Amino acid sequence: MSLIVEDGTGLIDATSYASVAEADAYFLLYGQTAWTTDDLDNSQRELALAKATAFIDRRWGPKFRGTRNSLDQALQWPRTNARDNSGLLYPDDALPTNLKTACFEYAILVRQGITLLPNPPNPSVVDGSLTSETTSGVITRRRERVGSIEEDVSYEDPTIRRSLSPINTVVDPFMLPPHPSADVLMTELVRGIPTRTVRA
Repeated sequence: MSLIVEDGTGLIDATSYASVAEADAYFLLYGQTAWTTDDLDNSQRELALAKATAFIDRRWGPKFRGTRNSLDQALQWPRTNARDNSGLLYPDDALPTNLKTACFEYAILVRQGITLLPNPPNPSVVDGSLTSETTSGVITRRRERVGSIEEDVSYEDPTIRRSLSPINTVVDPFMLPPHPSADVLMTELVRGIPTRTVRA
């Protein structure tokens, strides 16, 4: 694939918030060799950055501060009137450092085989009603009947990791799995976390 990196002008065909060269330099600095492993032609790294960018926009896009510069731009950034937690404006012709760093951190997860946006568990149909294949874990519902002996137990899906952290509270009603190394970088970019107004 050919990666098209957003340069701050609001490209109509951008596919990534960061370049392979930027990600290479970042992971070299932190000694993360898994980033370049088995990828001689950059194709896997380009794919990982594109997937990371798509995930950022899908998961965080509705909560980003400010507004997109243009309806025609492919990605959620650059943005106008977006402020950090101290109330300072992000430039509307550049990408925040935290955004790029989060893109790197999500991308390395992709390279490690982690699915950033997993599909929900597949229910199965038994006797015309939806049931889960899960038969262990936290019980979320129990119904018993003594006459004719009937038992109906529902369990919480163990594949869904729940968290009460401020990040997940801000993010999603779908309880997506957390990715702390990257998620924490997004807190300055999304609404729902208090900001302090800086007065001149």
